[in-house]
Amino acid sequence: MNTCHNSTFRNDYLQQTISQPIYFIHVIRNPYDNISTIFIRDSNRLNMDLEGCIELYFARCNTVNKVRETIGDNKFFHLRHEWMLGNPEVALRELCNFLGQQAEPGYLKDSVSILYKSPQRTREKVQWNAKAIDLVKKEIERFDFLKGYSYF
Repeated sequence: MNTCHNSTFRNDYLQQTISQPIYFIHVIRNPYDNISTIFIRDSNRLNMDLEGCIELYFARCNTVNKVRETIGDNKFFHLRHEWMLGNPEVALRELCNFLGQQAEPGYLKDSVSILYKSPQRTREKVQWNAKAIDLVKKEIERFDFLKGYSYF
């Protein structure tokens, strides 16, 4: 999915291209960790400071909302990373049910075996100032799928 600032989602085009039903799985992490990862991996290539990475992240959140509005909640699965790691079998069963698939025991066992035991706290690898922390805190409130996340 294109997540540029001016992107538009074309569900009709995608559906014509793929002859099967289309479902979206939105994996959600703490925004401070996602933004920190963008900053660490991409800030030089994108020529962005931390505030630019914050702007990019929330532009992507806007795109997620637009896609969700276009396709409807019945084709859109929000999966919180922390919940998945804390309840991997339950999360995988729910995901399989959403996709109309059986969660076979071997699949569950193999999948659970490769997951991290806890989320990576990438935010601790980046120097966050109070202004940036507050900016993200305010932006989090705009997105229902980010509610409950904080820097601390």
